[in-house]
Amino acid sequence: RTVEVRAQEFGNNVQSAAATATYDISGVPASRYIRVRGVNSSGTYTSARLGIWNLRFWTGAAQTGTSHPTNMVSNTTDTNGNNYYTITAGHYYSQYVPHKAFNSSTSVYDLWWALSTTTANNWIQVKFDSTQFPTPPTIGSIEYGNYGSGSDATHFAVETSDDGTTFTQRGIFALIDNNTTQNFG
Repeated sequence: RTVEVRAQEFGNNVQSAAATATYDISGVPASRYIRVRGVNSSGTYTSARLGIWNLRFWTGAAQTGTSHPTNMVSNTTDTNGNNYYTITAGHYYSQYVPHKAFNSSTSVYDLWWALSTTTANNWIQVKFDSTQFPTPPTIGSIEYGNYGSGSDATHFAVETSDDGTTFTQRGIFALIDNNTTQNFG
């Protein structure tokens, strides 16, 4: 899709040149790694901590299709004993380990929490196993459970990578500062 914007002062027939931008509504492209990172509204990395008690990436729009990852009981194992995903984070505080963002908890106190984070380590990510996912899934929507009183991040970015080293920012999303689930896409 292409968006075109022009500025015009009321009562004046003078109009600015058009500024255009294009965007793709197909969702996050298939990538081996998907990372969520704390950012500000312009997408700049921030140390404003994240606290996530439920995070899911869905293959369809409006939280439909298949959700990824499955319910995790450790950073590498789901409730069925499968090792299809590897969950890592740049930092975590105490017992608030990374996989807790993906354990389908309904408690805002059973979470991954990046308390005392820095701009460099304020992220959590999912790696899709190459055997189970020869082609990683395309992401169409996101479900995000924000720990409002323990998360001072105002926005998060979704980043993707095929090698786990070089990440591309795919979108910036505003967070509601309360203990609620938000749906994006």
